[in-house]
Amino acid sequence: MEELPPIPVAYETVLKTYNNCDPEDAECTYIKIVYPSVLDESLTGINHFIDSIKSPAFDPDKLSWPLDSFASDFIKTYAAFKDEYPESTTPWFINYVVELVGESDSLVTIISDLEEYTGGVHGNKAIFYHNLDRASGEKLFLNDLYDSEEQDLIGKMLSATIDSTRVLFSPHFYPNNNFTLSRDSITFLFNPYEIAPYSEGVIQLTLPRHIRASQGTNQVELMD
Repeated sequence: MEELPPIPVAYETVLKTYNNCDPEDAECTYIKIVYPSVLDESLTGINHFIDSIKSPAFDPDKLSWPLDSFASDFIKTYAAFKDEYPESTTPWFINYVVELVGESDSLVTIISDLEEYTGGVHGNKAIFYHNLDRASGEKLFLNDLYDSEEQDLIGKMLSATIDSTRVLFSPHFYPNNNFTLSRDSITFLFNPYEIAPYSEGVIQLTLPRHIRASQGTNQVELMD
């Protein structure tokens, strides 16, 4: 069977800074959002999904805002903060990147990577993998690949795989829907505070792909 050509993608950037500072400057307050648009009109489902995650807003009321408006609001909020606390010298930032990182004839993987600081002891870091059906753009969940018995087995293997020197909330934990697939492996990603304190950072654990107590509910052609 002939392989499908690579998906054509163009990236767009929204960038706003405080007082026109250089975002490369460590003292600059800025917001930068980068996201892809798929140029193949037959793959509109993927673009619909990207549209649903391309905003870094935590406030549900702002999720539907145009990105340019959201970015301007972020800078205005910081400016108001500076007016109230002029002695503050710590910059704020949001750096959010959505990227298409893998594809096969049936599967597309998108990653969304957020780093932000808006005051406090430390910033926030969150990375999410999204596995999509190439044709429809529908997101694939762990339940689509493994039944409950298999997921229990995966949980036990993850708990046994993690470095014993890690500080965890519990020695036993379960797989999540934040995973990426290759032909032979599945990698789970746990963001800060999911299974461990912030100090442990982002935790990635990789297991063999074909761990099956029985046959999964859905088969996909995975990336090389």
